[in-house]
Amino acid sequence: MKKFGEAVDEVRRAEAKDRPLLLKKTSWLWLTNRANLSPSQQRKLVWLTRPSVQLATARAHRWREPFQGFYDQPAAQADAYLTRWCAAAMRSRLQPIKDFVAMVKRHWDGILAWPAATSPPACSKGSTPSSRPPRPALVATATSST
Repeated sequence: MKKFGEAVDEVRRAEAKDRPLLLKKTSWLWLTNRANLSPSQQRKLVWLTRPSVQLATARAHRWREPFQGFYDQPAAQADAYLTRWCAAAMRSRLQPIKDFVAMVKRHWDGILAWPAATSPPACSKGSTPSSRPPRPALVATATSST
């Protein structure tokens, strides 16, 4: 999500040169999840993302939540979801978003490995899954001197 945030911020900085009063001091709004914004910040973000304002930054930001939806997909559906998202995002007409899609495609296998790596392991009844594999026991070797 860091790289996607950088893409949105790149769009915002370029657009801020043309519309400085509208986008001044708004980077936090575009880079933070809605759940972490205060009510007044959420209202400001809703106002800025209205279609009548016609901000390219708002268009770039609209791709954020669908991309985050990838992390909620089961491993079996992650590939199809990401393929659809990338195809649609390439039509966004925003170069930083297109560059982000190109980066996703370069790292496709690693990104798709994420849902499989985070899915809960199959456990037998009564056992508790751990987030890490067990560490091997240390074997102490004693040297004898006689």
